[in-house]
Amino acid sequence: MMRLCVFALALAALAQSPAIHAASNPLVPNMNDPVQIARNQKNSGHYPQAIAALKDLVAQGNSAAEIELGLMYVQGVGVTPDYDAGMDLIAQAASQGDADAAQSAGVATYFHLLQRMAEKGDGDAQNALGVIYFSLAPQLPIAMVVARPGEPPPTGNPYDRCATYELPLKWFQMAADQGNSEAKKNLGMVYLKCRQSPDNYFEALSYYTEGADKENASAQFLLGGLYEAGRGVPQDDEKAANWYRKSADQGNYFAENAYFSLLTKGKLSSQSADVTAKIIAKKTSDAAIVMSGLKERFPLVIAHMEGGSLPGDAPAWRELAKRLDKSKDVETEVLLGVMIAKGIGTIPSGNFASRWFEKAAAQGSIEALYDLGAVRANGTTFPSQLLLAGFNSILLWSDGAIIGPDDQAATKWFKEAAAKGNSAAEAALKVLAGGEKSN
Repeated sequence: MMRLCVFALALAALAQSPAIHAASNPLVPNMNDPVQIARNQKNSGHYPQAIAALKDLVAQGNSAAEIELGLMYVQGVGVTPDYDAGMDLIAQAASQGDADAAQSAGVATYFHLLQRMAEKGDGDAQNALGVIYFSLAPQLPIAMVVARPGEPPPTGNPYDRCATYELPLKWFQMAADQGNSEAKKNLGMVYLKCRQSPDNYFEALSYYTEGADKENASAQFLLGGLYEAGRGVPQDDEKAANWYRKSADQGNYFAENAYFSLLTKGKLSSQSADVTAKIIAKKTSDAAIVMSGLKERFPLVIAHMEGGSLPGDAPAWRELAKRLDKSKDVETEVLLGVMIAKGIGTIPSGNFASRWFEKAAAQGSIEALYDLGAVRANGTTFPSQLLLAGFNSILLWSDGAIIGPDDQAATKWFKEAAAKGNSAAEAALKVLAGGEKSN
């Protein structure tokens, strides 16, 4: 019931949004569109056919095909990863006036920077890269997936799809080996998805428990789900509620709904009135935050970029990537934080963005201190439209958190930045103190 309610809200939001129409609505793809046909071939693992079809369309000057093929090159889907070749195609689409080209260039650059940081051993980047590869994996049993060039057709259990998730599992495992709790949770989710076996619940339980014990909100929510369903563990609504509540305390929207569902069904006997009141108050607060339509009270900045903001076209994204490839990692960390906070290449998450800002701040970045303050002052939520990407995908991508503006936490970071001479932080402190109005 919780899942149906969440998706109903997402559908309602889509219906009310003037920016969403049949041509761009992912629920209503034009199945006769040749680019969509090629995209379907790609999504089912038929890479050679998809690439051949897209190349033919590119030769005809189809800008949508240029973007689709460009992203395949950047992400290495059916081909060897090649950022420059992919950006050439996206820039070609931009030169034809395709409005999607600039955003696609941002997506491509986000992937490129993540890959560079992941290869350097950054656990958060490895986990994020695994998420992207999970979303790109063919959604079919392994026996139906086309073999890679020069390799024999896949064999084995047709219901064991883990071979199709080779890349995400590789990156999740690398991150998990460094103690990354998100990656451990994601390993559990992928194994549950790719192996249709009851024994896999025990494997997922192990990964979820590791993540939950490290206070990972999504892992706690998923662990609660196993207890509620009795999968891999004896069915226990009280233990499920306990994990849901711990996750909800960290702002996880899905956990709040799950706990409330158990409560309203009368399945909880030992939950105290104050805990119940707290959950109800949190749900009410979340609804108010979502309805308020959070504004960017303080702009996120990238000091090492002209104008302090993100590039506006494909060539500028490319030049930025080339410069960052030769720069210190701290500049890339700040940029990744801003991109994640704004939802460029990923689902927006203030919590995940803050991780990158904290890495940069630990290396002495004053702008990262300011951006940490801005994220907390602005508050974060997730667009309801993104729930359409699929329940599992959302849990892989997002911490599911709805966080209202926290002026106390923001003040702490702004003060640190101001003490080091950051004028933007000084101005922000005056706004928070009520001395001036924000833009």
